[in-house]
Amino acid sequence: MIAKTRISTLGFLRVLALSALVLVFSACGSEGTGIGQASSTDASNAVEDTSVVEVLDASEGPEGDTMASEDTVVENPIVELRVDSMDPAKGMTVGGDTVTIYGEGFEPGTTVMFDGSAGLFTFVLGPDRINVTTPPHPPGLADVTVMLPDERTVVLENGFLYYNNVTITEVSPAEGPAAGGSPITVKGSGFSPDTKLLVGDSLAINTEVVDDGTILALTPGGEPGPVDVFVSNNSGIAKLKDGYLFTDAPRIDTVVPTAGPVAGGQTITFTGAGFVEPVEVRFGMEIATQLTIHSAKVMEVVTPPGSEGMVDLWVSTEFGTTVIPDGYRYYSSPPTGVEVLNVVPHEGPILGGTKVVVTASGLGTSLETSIRFGDATAELLEIDPVAQSAIVLTPPNTEGMVDVTVYSPMGTGSMADAFNYTSALAVAEIQPNYGPVEGGSEITVVGMGFEPTAEVFIDALPALGVEFVSPTELRATTPPGTPGFATVKVAQGLKSASLNDGFFYMTGGTDIYVVTPEKGSIAGGTFIDILGIGFEDGAQVLVGGVPATHVTFIDPTHVTARTPPGEIGTVDVEVVSGSGTAKLASGYTYYDPVSLYGGTWGEPVEISVNVTVLNGSAGGPVPDAFVILGSDPTTSYQGFTNPNGQITFSGPDLAGPQTISVSKPGFENNSVVAFDAENVT
Repeated sequence: MIAKTRISTLGFLRVLALSALVLVFSACGSEGTGIGQASSTDASNAVEDTSVVEVLDASEGPEGDTMASEDTVVENPIVELRVDSMDPAKGMTVGGDTVTIYGEGFEPGTTVMFDGSAGLFTFVLGPDRINVTTPPHPPGLADVTVMLPDERTVVLENGFLYYNNVTITEVSPAEGPAAGGSPITVKGSGFSPDTKLLVGDSLAINTEVVDDGTILALTPGGEPGPVDVFVSNNSGIAKLKDGYLFTDAPRIDTVVPTAGPVAGGQTITFTGAGFVEPVEVRFGMEIATQLTIHSAKVMEVVTPPGSEGMVDLWVSTEFGTTVIPDGYRYYSSPPTGVEVLNVVPHEGPILGGTKVVVTASGLGTSLETSIRFGDATAELLEIDPVAQSAIVLTPPNTEGMVDVTVYSPMGTGSMADAFNYTSALAVAEIQPNYGPVEGGSEITVVGMGFEPTAEVFIDALPALGVEFVSPTELRATTPPGTPGFATVKVAQGLKSASLNDGFFYMTGGTDIYVVTPEKGSIAGGTFIDILGIGFEDGAQVLVGGVPATHVTFIDPTHVTARTPPGEIGTVDVEVVSGSGTAKLASGYTYYDPVSLYGGTWGEPVEISVNVTVLNGSAGGPVPDAFVILGSDPTTSYQGFTNPNGQITFSGPDLAGPQTISVSKPGFENNSVVAFDAENVT
């Protein structure tokens, strides 16, 4: 039987433009103003039905042979397009496996896609089979789509399984105290004697590989909130996202601003740790009904109405409650000139070093403003005149109440008896502040307020042989630890004081444990964290032998960088410094984020959004197109596409639903709104 198939190419492009980030030449040769749409000079004649439409039998009469001006009539034998099976039906996440697709109706020029990513090499062996090389893909099932040159498609849902040689299936128990030291069992596969286990960004303590599928360990210390769990060995790296929850009452580091109108409605930002659902925030007795948790470390809260004066701030989760006395001040009349409105917290040790938020009107820039506690000038960390807040570190001082005074170009303002210096329990210094991971180092803890009953903890584990020397000095021996910085805590009954990063556990040589995220766009620019040991300031990072950019030394266990552009596939990651070179073989995978269909695909947005801009008329990439994430014209997430029409936006603060807008002279503007997927075309 001879059939006639009517195909509307213009209609296809029209629908594609509505669901994807494509640019179409403007009819008048200039930028349009539409959002989320694209058109061509013939767009007004586009056929609404974009599918392969009306099939007319030749017996229907001669009118069936008439060719419409806007349609193409193709006479072909009817051939059913279908996919029956794949062999093999699974492969590695790094891609590169050759698989055979069996079915019917395949033609030269056929494209195969795994979810949104095109197969690397596609060979049509005949109408009933195709050989294709798999692209990189995260672990899990992927839909396999076969598209003919005439854009007819067939989808084999969940047709291919991507897997890792190393996997994590369970961490038990899945939560424990943030102090660490809790026993855990990790289940999975591919565990070998050289396996390293990380909970968050720290190695677990006393790790024991029981067999191929079981690891026993003690948790390191961590900040309250969920963390990823990693297993790393020569066979690969596995990650269980949010695999462990460090539990503790919320920790509040800063609240900005700490004063506002009695009418409420002001958005304030809490930073700290342990902000997990369900959470309740109270201003005095009033519960805030509007809040947004951006992460376990950042939360925004809209103030409820209140009465003039100071109120306590309460933040509660199922793991405890933290209270800041007089943490917020309501005022009925807007401040004028330079006026100190609040100082939070209101007390700290005479040693200084307490992080304090000073909320005041009339602040200038960091170069124009100074803040004094008594007669001593504080160290200015951040200042935001719009939020009327500055974050400072208190200087050392004598015991007692002091005034806090702000000096700015607009004048001077002061709050009497705003901060109380105390001789309460505090840890100031550890001597020496480093030693081997095996423990056994004799240390002196210097501080104040020590008592004979004092206990010393180095991260999760108690120090040995604690000796009380004086109210300002303790001696102890370090327990075994995990490579890197550790918090030193002195506990006396219900009171405790800590020195973050007070002691550094050393190990010989240099090594890379994990690179996260472990994959990114071939366009480069992905923000990566490199966790290991022995890193030095000034180290160079190589990804696939090519220098990375924006390398930042955090500490000897942590370096960040941005990936260079690369080719599809898995490459080594190296950190090169004066003490040697650390190498993680096959530590990072490049993939092409383009989707030939347009639209979005991939995992929810976390750290990166990979953008590809295509020409809606010609189908090719659009270089030098301007792309912006969100609507803030000052955002750092904006730029121009490369010759492949691609750009990567990436940063540790990037997560959740996003909006992308793209423009270029001679094309109509386009946007994709409120999507939550790491790849958008």
